[in-house]
Amino acid sequence: MKMRERVVSAEVFDVPALSRAPSALERNVFCVLGIPLDVETLHSAVDKIFAAANRASPFLIVTPNVNFLINSIRNPEFRNSLNASSLSLADGVPIVMMARLLGVPLIERVAGSDILSRLSQGGGSPRLQVFLFGGELGAAEAAEAAINQKRSNVTCVGSFYPGYGSVDQLSRGECIDRINRSGAQFLIAALGAEKGQSWLYRNHDALKPPVRAHLGAAISFESGKLKRAPRFMQQCGLEWLWRIKEEPYLWRRYWNDALALSGVVTTRLLPLLLINTFGRSGDRPGALNIDLVPNGKSAKASLHGAAVHSLVPSSVVRLNEVIDSPIKNLVLDIADVDFIDARYFGLLLMLQKELQLRGGVLSIVGASKKIRRLFHLNELGHMLEN
Repeated sequence: MKMRERVVSAEVFDVPALSRAPSALERNVFCVLGIPLDVETLHSAVDKIFAAANRASPFLIVTPNVNFLINSIRNPEFRNSLNASSLSLADGVPIVMMARLLGVPLIERVAGSDILSRLSQGGGSPRLQVFLFGGELGAAEAAEAAINQKRSNVTCVGSFYPGYGSVDQLSRGECIDRINRSGAQFLIAALGAEKGQSWLYRNHDALKPPVRAHLGAAISFESGKLKRAPRFMQQCGLEWLWRIKEEPYLWRRYWNDALALSGVVTTRLLPLLLINTFGRSGDRPGALNIDLVPNGKSAKASLHGAAVHSLVPSSVVRLNEVIDSPIKNLVLDIADVDFIDARYFGLLLMLQKELQLRGGVLSIVGASKKIRRLFHLNELGHMLEN
């Protein structure tokens, strides 16, 4: 194992006083085939990173692509790590295209590699200290040197190549302690998507850097060990061809993901498109009612009519009242629901996250056969009570 670490004074992040972390319910999140996606631009995502570093509370960023989607369907722990995120940005072009087909107003693709590149450009942004963990042998060390040679507001305070150990091995004190001692505000990991997400999820409470993300090949790009695809290939969804040129072994992963994606498109995406287009006649206006249970720890809610984008603002107001109270458990009766769109499914994912953070449970009951099918097509069947 090879480690370079430089401890820098933590008093370099010159921003206004600490702010409260917003409720997850206030995020503009849509659900795309079980994955939460925030509607953000690269610029707004970078702003959120600086704000989260200032708050110094855990802020997990995920950047879903096709491989993330397939892993989330197959692996419940991987899915949970995405749902536990504080910011979920659509990385892959196919994800952006599918999201837009489902009515998600994504403005642009926000690739993990672009995040590190934009941060390193500097400008008028506050100071930010990063730590690089993983990548190929020598990549993190070279990326550290490259970042620190730039005239930017980003300082790399350490890099660590941990080898190819298991998640358990990489979760031992030595790795975690070195990261925490660095004083970093942003931890960037590159361990392979599945292992990296599992490692971040498992060590969520042990890690001290407030902002953390698995940014895949970003470290290798920054180090110069890999060349990024030309911009036109990135924009038209052909970056994978360039990646195979740079790393030929990736062809098998892309092939397997493409085969799995074809099944998802056939059995999930196309039926959802048909329902969205032809299956919504007679939707009634939506409404959310919440009744407190006498013991003060639980509440019952009933959802009616069409649970769609227009119902979200009023629902957030009511649900935030629940989140800000001693209530931990919420039973949501959806027996009278006509339809649920991607935006309201995103809100339900965020509600589940907020209740779980408080040690509570969201129980969704009463789904009709039609609505139960919608949950399963959206890869959310796990949310329903049997």
